[in-house]
Amino acid sequence: MPTRAPNPETLEKPRRRRHSAKFKLEILAQADKAGPGETAELLRKHGLYSSHLTTWRRARELGTLGALAKKRGPKADPGPVKRSACHAAACTTSAARGHHGPPEGAHGPSAR
Repeated sequence: MPTRAPNPETLEKPRRRRHSAKFKLEILAQADKAGPGETAELLRKHGLYSSHLTTWRRARELGTLGALAKKRGPKADPGPVKRSACHAAACTTSAARGHHGPPEGAHGPSAR
């Protein structure tokens, strides 16, 4: 089966670029050594903006530059074992306060 040529009228969906912490630190080191014209040249060479340097410098000062490379999004499901342990802890806490059964709202609307 022959492959189709891409349609020149439609654009490929752009993907967000992700830079490693190592890359960011290297660029910051080069930018710190560079003069004003050299910094602009460095940014153009790598397709970056001055705002990247600002953000990365702040993260470096706070010690969170490595954290910037971590995945974003929802946390993974803890699984049935972890959920049941959390539920048991919630029930124990409720019982200690004089409540019986699951905490209010734990299993949806009450059947009262």
